[in-house]
Amino acid sequence: MRETQFIRDNQDKWQDFERVLEGEQRDPDRLSELLLQVTDDLSYSRTAYPNRTVRLYLNGLAQSIFLRIYRHRPAPWRRIWAFWRFELPGVVYESRMALRLSAAVFFLSFFIGLVSCAMDPEFVRVVLGDAYVDMTNANIESGDPMAVYKQAGEFDMFLGITINNLLVAFLTFAMGVLFGLGSLAILIRNGVMLGAFQYFFIEKGLFWESFLTVWIHGALEISAIVLAGGAGLTMGRGLAFPETYTRMQAFQQSGRQGIKLMVGIMPLFVVAGFLEGYLTRHTDTPDGVRGFFILSCLAFVLAYFSWYPRRLAGQVAGGLRPSGEQQRRLPDRPRHIVLQRVKHAGQVFSEAFSLLLGGYTALWWWLPLAAAAFAAAAVWPAGAPPESWAYLGSGQFWSGLINALEVFAPARSHVWLPPVAAVLLTTLAWVIFRRFDELGPPAAEGSWSAMLLPGALMAGLPALWPGLALATLWLLGPVLMLWMYAAYRLGGLRAPGQALSLLRGFYGRALALQSMLLLPGLLLGLFFDTLGLDMVFTWVSWLVSAPQATLDQWSVTLMGMLSALVFFIIWSWLVVAWALQYHVLLEIREAPGLRRQLADLGVKKNIRGLEKE
Repeated sequence: MRETQFIRDNQDKWQDFERVLEGEQRDPDRLSELLLQVTDDLSYSRTAYPNRTVRLYLNGLAQSIFLRIYRHRPAPWRRIWAFWRFELPGVVYESRMALRLSAAVFFLSFFIGLVSCAMDPEFVRVVLGDAYVDMTNANIESGDPMAVYKQAGEFDMFLGITINNLLVAFLTFAMGVLFGLGSLAILIRNGVMLGAFQYFFIEKGLFWESFLTVWIHGALEISAIVLAGGAGLTMGRGLAFPETYTRMQAFQQSGRQGIKLMVGIMPLFVVAGFLEGYLTRHTDTPDGVRGFFILSCLAFVLAYFSWYPRRLAGQVAGGLRPSGEQQRRLPDRPRHIVLQRVKHAGQVFSEAFSLLLGGYTALWWWLPLAAAAFAAAAVWPAGAPPESWAYLGSGQFWSGLINALEVFAPARSHVWLPPVAAVLLTTLAWVIFRRFDELGPPAAEGSWSAMLLPGALMAGLPALWPGLALATLWLLGPVLMLWMYAAYRLGGLRAPGQALSLLRGFYGRALALQSMLLLPGLLLGLFFDTLGLDMVFTWVSWLVSAPQATLDQWSVTLMGMLSALVFFIIWSWLVVAWALQYHVLLEIREAPGLRRQLADLGVKKNIRGLEKE
């Protein structure tokens, strides 16, 4: 059958389907029947007209019907169960060499820490610090060597330790981007510290007591740190050894594996924090009970992260399930991004990543200029030292980043900072939106000035409620960024209404997407929160002859610029992602892309002198 005849015979039916979809009252049984008919037509078109527009139209129509049926379906628990039962063990097995290297480096470092303390009694003070050693000596003299685990309340200790361990794990993983060397450096540091800590108690004759106390939570905590190091090495492997792929393609694959490993070990840190907060403090528990608890935790780690993946791989070899290596995804090829199409959150995330890295050459010139402009506005003309707006001492990057989100917590002498931040945020968004005009329908009426109001709200609201900057970015970010993009496309009057209309019924999913988008920002911040920057400033102070006060001021100013740069990168990433999500939500609500495909059906075109439909 010719394509024109196929369209002529079914066009009325397809238009009836669209009218049913547009109606307010939808019968699930009727929609299910429509889905069967449309998929039948789609199957025929894939066979008879694989490269024709009618196939694309029917595919979009089938997707729309499917979304109407399953939009409010509960979360698929089977998918979560399959992740823990098959997917994560498969990733562990594929990453076994990186995990073995991580464990070998950690325990070799542990042995080095032991030997170093045995050879030099002062080494423990270099590694653990004088304050901790003196405090522990005082606890030993008082008869309670493990009193350090009883100083805080149970819940406070659980929460603080869990957050700290998660940050250390994310830092260990994020440093894998340095071709895996950063993860190795952190593993070595933690291994040496643990070896020094353990030898300190051996020297005091308290090995057994320290072992039974510390390893109640340490069995899971140390195992999770080793696994996080393996995740970082897995991610860095793609950059260091891309094989036949491009370096970016290999990094995409290895990064996915590393992230899955990190998701898998996060519960270990939560459980370890609970044990340290609630159980470790009870040092009067019988030794047999504590020993059994430690052996149980170690048995779980070895069973789930060593024995079970190998057993599952043996079943794969027997043909029970396709292996993880056989399921290895092909590298993402450069592709044309279609804006007006229904996409899931993973597609939005992937396309935003591709656009930010490869589609915005000019943006990477604007970002450092914006950071420098903001830093200049913060120190001029008041002449106040930069410590008043962005103090970033050693290991305090996160406080500086939060200050950046709060427009650097402007004092009365810096009241112009929120307007400056609003202008810079709006300008960066405008540069990004201009690129979107090349990907789809260009903006109709919008302009930079129409975008300034949501930009001002984004810059000003955190300053009004200090301490709630991150919560504001999470809760109001989707609304403000959709508003900003709508203002660019439609003008200032219609934009707020359209942003709220698009989010109606999708706000919960919007917050979930925002959480997923903020994760790379967390990793980027952890990447900067290292001793590497302190080392750079130390070397500069050795090479540059200037008063110490001047060097301190310049170092803090530079760190302030870096914190601003990090926030502007995070902002740009979110703007790109929500501009893509705007078109996804618009396609779900109004289906402009689907309507355009329907209008193009049967249109005749001349291609190289031949008339084709």
